[in-house]
Amino acid sequence: MRIVQLAPGISSAGQTDVARRKHNEDAFLINEDIGLLLVADGVGGHHAGEIASGITCESIERDLGAGLGLEEAIRNANDDVMAALEAGKGKPGMASTVVALRMQGAEYRIDWVGDS
Repeated sequence: MRIVQLAPGISSAGQTDVARRKHNEDAFLINEDIGLLLVADGVGGHHAGEIASGITCESIERDLGAGLGLEEAIRNANDDVMAALEAGKGKPGMASTVVALRMQGAEYRIDWVGDS
């Protein structure tokens, strides 16, 4: 488990659990430098959901660090998952849901895609 102090009085922790599945398709990201909390849940079981959720986290973190907005970063993450598939990484049908919280000063934004 990782615990991070995001702002005075605001802490976050993250951990995943495989539960009854054979492998873990969940990924989470906490980046206090850019105020990001993110959960990505791979879709498809045998369709490499764990690869899609990992790409989703990496892509969103990269784009937010480069100054893009949360919605655009999520859209780009989908493109990156599809590009990985075309490059031979993962399996056809792989996808990921995502829930992301971005805090900037006293403001925040929550975006999500899917049922995470």
